[in-house]
Amino acid sequence: MKKSDFYHIEEGYIILHESNHKLCTTDIKKVDVSILPVQKNAGEEIMNAAANALSSSLGNANEKVNIYVEIIHGNNIDKIKVNTNPLIRNNLDYHEMVTHARNLQVAIKKDCNL
Repeated sequence: MKKSDFYHIEEGYIILHESNHKLCTTDIKKVDVSILPVQKNAGEEIMNAAANALSSSLGNANEKVNIYVEIIHGNNIDKIKVNTNPLIRNNLDYHEMVTHARNLQVAIKKDCNL
């Protein structure tokens, strides 16, 4: 994954490809990585709870998440979704995508002089 897949810098502005927002680089306060759970439907929740209860499992190995890089500017937050499909927390793809998100975070901070 390259940073050019997500944004580009143009004359003091960062232009996000996903939302097509144009943000002034001097207005950016913080860049952070967030991991948000994907909302499941009720049937999936019940089946997952039953499987955990019947297996005497202490942990839930079926939590689907999306990974975002958040750009905080003014009173707004713009999010760049790093993964295309929901990921299962703590598997190898998840850890790889978190690494990509952290690298993207560092690149944005460097490009915006934060």
